[in-house]
Amino acid sequence: NSGKSFIEKALLLVLFLIFLYLLYSLMGIFLGVFTYAIILSVSFSSLFEKLVKLLNNKRSLAATIFALLLIAIIALPFIYMINSVGNYIHQGQVWYEGVKTNGVPPLPEWVSKLPVGQEKIKAFWAAFSADYASTIALYDDQIKSIFKKLISGGLGIMGSALELVIGIILATVLLTNSDKALAAFKNVINHITGDQWGPAIVNSAGKAIM
Repeated sequence: NSGKSFIEKALLLVLFLIFLYLLYSLMGIFLGVFTYAIILSVSFSSLFEKLVKLLNNKRSLAATIFALLLIAIIALPFIYMINSVGNYIHQGQVWYEGVKTNGVPPLPEWVSKLPVGQEKIKAFWAAFSADYASTIALYDDQIKSIFKKLISGGLGIMGSALELVIGIILATVLLTNSDKALAAFKNVINHITGDQWGPAIVNSAGKAIM
């Protein structure tokens, strides 16, 4: 009987690992969201519970306030920074196309107020203005490639910002229903490994996350 029980548990473990692999294959695109959610929910669990106590154990209200605070403190500055970088890239493209069409504009006045390096900048600007067409023709493909890489990289970072916002929302859901989620996880582990090893595995997983 013990041998049969061991085989059944081993088969259950194999099936569970196969299930996790299939789940990862299907949900791999959301791995970043789940990573943010787990990190945030673990990092801010104690603060969240204090907020719940302040609000007379109204977990849904606490989750809403907590999500708004995290988005305002963490996500919005990140999104603002990305938007600013995107604007600078766009301005750079507009300036470059303007140079190709209308020539090199005069050097900005603030350059002459620099404490160091202004003479070298002026010399470079004068040389570039004298023969900008040849320089642009020589490096046009490389410059366009740089702009494309900057734009594609910016889109990737914007995707990360969206993942962060969704991760914050999911983290508050996990915090609100932490007892139910933990109980479900413990039941699955105990069913696969048995009551003897299940709690130890859960505790080890918790320590690893912390």
